[in-house]
Amino acid sequence: MRHNLLEGLQKIMPRQLPRLAAVLDREMNKADPHGKEEWDTIRDMDKVWRVFSKYDARNTILLDNEARKFCEHPDNGIVVPEFGPAEVQRRVS
Repeated sequence: MRHNLLEGLQKIMPRQLPRLAAVLDREMNKADPHGKEEWDTIRDMDKVWRVFSKYDARNTILLDNEARKFCEHPDNGIVVPEFGPAEVQRRVS
């Protein structure tokens, strides 16, 4: 998943990619209280902002293929399509 994400980001924002502070994985999530499945999670931005203290709601953008992942901070989220290896290849070829 991380490889697919980085490959996709390289194609859509190559100049900005080196400036990314972090690519969040499940370690920066918490249980979704409204999730249908026990593994449904949302971004724990309070945890992220404790780890990366120079960032907060004013200078953070969340990219995810599910809007519910950033439901606690909707103004920071941008929904993007899910990219698998075949989709990335198709879009850049």
